[in-house]
Amino acid sequence: MKIFVSACVCFAISWQVALCSNKLVLPDSFQYTANRLYNLNAYPDDTVKKPDKAIKRFLGEEAYKLMVTSDSVQAYILDPMAKGEALFHGYAIFDKPKKLSKEEVEEVRAILSNQSNYGFDRIRKSCAFMPVIGLQFGSRTKLTVLISMACDEWSFVYKGVKKKEDCDKARPQLVKFIKTIFPGDKAFETLN
Repeated sequence: MKIFVSACVCFAISWQVALCSNKLVLPDSFQYTANRLYNLNAYPDDTVKKPDKAIKRFLGEEAYKLMVTSDSVQAYILDPMAKGEALFHGYAIFDKPKKLSKEEVEEVRAILSNQSNYGFDRIRKSCAFMPVIGLQFGSRTKLTVLISMACDEWSFVYKGVKKKEDCDKARPQLVKFIKTIFPGDKAFETLN
């Protein structure tokens, strides 16, 4: 009896190892079920992105949907210290907003929809929130994202509700993105 149980355990372990390393070829329907059971984050069609539940819960269903589906995104350069007539959520705007290209929208969407870029740890920073970039998703209903590089925080505003979170891990991606959409802008020359 011990030999039979040992053989079953060895078979089950080798099957799991083969499945997890994608060396076991299974029919599509079984592969889908196995992927879901072993949380391999794969769907039959790998182009379908699994929604991030933590970000969706943080932003809310409507705001999250707007962020991941909107093709209309405007980018603003902000000066949190300046006083001016043109204000974007209380911050002075430099120049006209830039309408982002399809590729730029995809790039910023990838940054914003990556859970590892969020600091869901309930620890608040003591630095002042001073956004230098504002992003506005949508044309009728709008989701606004304010990005403070001084504090590595971003604030989301949807239907008057503000939610702020750390984005320390997104900093390298955000710096690259900002320098890409506003190339040669003196305000971002020293940003790193």
